[in-house]
Amino acid sequence: MRPLLPTHPPIQLPPAVVISVPAPYFIRHYGLVTETYVDGAPTVVSLPNNKDGAQEETWEDFARGELVRVDNVRLEGYLGALPPQEVLRRARSCFGLPWTFSYNCEHFVSWAHGLPPRSPQLENWIAAGGLGLLLSKLWR
Repeated sequence: MRPLLPTHPPIQLPPAVVISVPAPYFIRHYGLVTETYVDGAPTVVSLPNNKDGAQEETWEDFARGELVRVDNVRLEGYLGALPPQEVLRRARSCFGLPWTFSYNCEHFVSWAHGLPPRSPQLENWIAAGGLGLLLSKLWR
């Protein structure tokens, strides 16, 4: 089970750790914890689905009142082998980059960590859509 953190974190998370919050349609929105603190909580760099594109926001704005999950995809929420400073430099170099289906928040955090950009959630939705289409053709 992945740890859940309240909207205001009781613990200090290391920079560049991947965190997530619930988003519409049973998906999650991902971001990176930074080394900057505002009101006792780290800021988060993410690529939200809005007109502003990639940005740095407060923990409260990222969480939107939801519980924040440390997404321990690999080791304690850290995806790659790059140093945290490099991960955050890469992420911040994308400020203003728009969200698209082919480059969303999951692509963003994996790329920032030096890994190939990919979105398992998008891959699952596409696979489910393909399966639904196949089943609809079989049941005609």
